[in-house]
Amino acid sequence: HSNISLLIGFISVNNSPWTDYSAYSYFQIVTMCDLVMILFFYIIHIFRIYRKLTCVSWPLAEFLHYLIGTILLLIASIVAASKSYNLSGLVAGATPDSPLKWVFALSKS
Repeated sequence: HSNISLLIGFISVNNSPWTDYSAYSYFQIVTMCDLVMILFFYIIHIFRIYRKLTCVSWPLAEFLHYLIGTILLLIASIVAASKSYNLSGLVAGATPDSPLKWVFALSKS
């Protein structure tokens, strides 16, 4: 669920006309880093690597990932939404877990 929402947000911001380059590039960097880290943890769980690497506290690592990712994504979303100037794709993409993302994604297909 969070992967799809992040991906839709990234695509919505990427395909919309930008009004502020630094705000949207920061949003894209944060979403892509979050997607890569989620993929990393999926691979760790799928291949059960956590059983071999017992020196890492995996619940703590996941908690810190979600905490830091949530804070950075919240900051990026606030900055990107404040710079969007009522452009629907940017507002939908910058709003975390919004139903607007689904409506915007479906309207573009």
